[in-house]
Amino acid sequence: MAVGQVSSISEDNWQLIQTNTTTSGTSSTFSGLSGYKAFMLACEFTSSSGYSSLKFNGSTTYYGGVLTYGTGGMSERNAIYLTSGSGTGVFGTLLITNVLSVAPKPVTGSNGANTAGGNINASWTGTDPITSIVIASPGFTSGEIRLYGIAA
Repeated sequence: MAVGQVSSISEDNWQLIQTNTTTSGTSSTFSGLSGYKAFMLACEFTSSSGYSSLKFNGSTTYYGGVLTYGTGGMSERNAIYLTSGSGTGVFGTLLITNVLSVAPKPVTGSNGANTAGGNINASWTGTDPITSIVIASPGFTSGEIRLYGIAA
């Protein structure tokens, strides 16, 4: 997969950290993520039913932003929502920056989980560096999530 240019960060800087294969009804965890200043998640699934979400360091607080799709949207509450419901050929790319800072960590990207696709503009305002990422995806069928990072 060619990562390409993401937010003026050259693909030469990205290194594959881990690939997780998922099955129906499972979540995907990436842990031990010290030493990176940015992350990129590339997700591909056969289909999704229900909501999927992203959480950092096991936290259920400090999330803000919105997932927009079609003619609707969802505000972030206790996680960053990646999909808003059912879809086929689910895919998406997320960029997570400012990972080591005490400042907010922006999360931007897009997904194709709905007929019209969606955009994610969110942040996590926790003050700790991001050391683990969990994608809770009870409705995902088989697929994979690749986590890339840029070393600090």
